[in-house]
Amino acid sequence: MNKRLSKFEVIRILAMFLIVLHHAVIHGVCDVNKSLNPIATRLVNGSIAYISGSGGIVGVYLFVLITGYFMINSKISLGKLVKLWLPIFFWSLFIFCFLGNHSSIKELIRAIFPILFGEYWFMTVYVFMYCLIPVLNNIVNSIKSQKELLYLGIISLFIIGGAFPKLGLGMIASRLADFCIVYCVGAVIRKQSILKNEKYVQLAKKLFVIFILVDILGIFVLTYAGGILDKVIFIKLSKDIVIHHWTMIGIAEAITLFIMMGTTNIGYHPIINRIAACMFGIYLISDNEYTQKLIWHQLFNMRQALTYPWWLMIVYILGVTIVVFVCCGILEYIRQLIFSKFERWAYVKGNKFQEKIGLEF
Repeated sequence: MNKRLSKFEVIRILAMFLIVLHHAVIHGVCDVNKSLNPIATRLVNGSIAYISGSGGIVGVYLFVLITGYFMINSKISLGKLVKLWLPIFFWSLFIFCFLGNHSSIKELIRAIFPILFGEYWFMTVYVFMYCLIPVLNNIVNSIKSQKELLYLGIISLFIIGGAFPKLGLGMIASRLADFCIVYCVGAVIRKQSILKNEKYVQLAKKLFVIFILVDILGIFVLTYAGGILDKVIFIKLSKDIVIHHWTMIGIAEAITLFIMMGTTNIGYHPIINRIAACMFGIYLISDNEYTQKLIWHQLFNMRQALTYPWWLMIVYILGVTIVVFVCCGILEYIRQLIFSKFERWAYVKGNKFQEKIGLEF
């Protein structure tokens, strides 16, 4: 079996760290479910916190790009779907058993079927996208010319630009469209050998810097304008950038960062790859609806960080993010040690059942 180069696993690790850092801000320091007034009265800290948490959606799309890059030359199977679903089911039900409302049948059902009920929006969209991989691969493989690739790019820009939300579809449908497009981009990067083209790599580096500056400047200006002009609407726009990240810019940052990091040459390091295998588990533990309040409010009181000096707030946010990242990673590692044999068995059984019924993806 081919060993995946560790540079891609480093991208996965960075992506998940950005996601956890994002959650530390939107669920903790600048809790999006609470009043924006504390942000308006602490503009420096509010701006820095928003900027710190703005990489979450970039991390999300990095995961999708990696999937497209590798799955364009592969096929999905029932065994792979089962292997993807098992940790989602485990952590959803496990956390519910310890922190959930046991008297609520509705919450129990949601915990048993987390994908169907959108308990983890990212995993719900990701699983739906994963099921569409055969279709997406056919689309990418059918592109025979630069002109067809350009047409696909133009259509994608319209969709990412907001066509789906305006049609009244839910967040899942909107994100699914984005995920499918980003998957295709990752696949095209592989098929067109873009990581080996120095011209594209240099262009990616320049564009990445531009996108980051636009991102930081936009958040900073909107937050300050909201405070100085006493217009909370501007701070709300800044918050929306952090949560949704101007989808097109977030995707562009993810693509350019992927190309930059994908050209590095660090070889194969089994420890890095082993750590990277725990990344989805970190998300499943830290972003469960029951653990969000426990981690970001009860254990670490992240909201209080807004009152710290700006430099101490940065240290505290990064410190807590690292602690949560490492602790959740250890828990997922333990889960894998306990259930690895069962997951391999389920993977094999799933593929055998697929062969038996003649199902082909």
